[in-house]
Amino acid sequence: MITGLIPPTSGKIIVNGFDIATSMDSVRNILGLCPQYNILFDQLTVREHLRLFAI
Repeated sequence: MITGLIPPTSGKIIVNGFDIATSMDSVRNILGLCPQYNILFDQLTVREHLRLFAI
């Protein structure tokens, strides 16, 4: 829920003063996401993976 991948069903999440319901772009600017498993897509190049995950 904190990353915005799953919408909250109730309550409120505040990250560094930003409410994820109204300021998700600001929250994403200050958070990083580290999935449990490596996520690599066969159809993407190295450069495309870097653009997707690093920027």
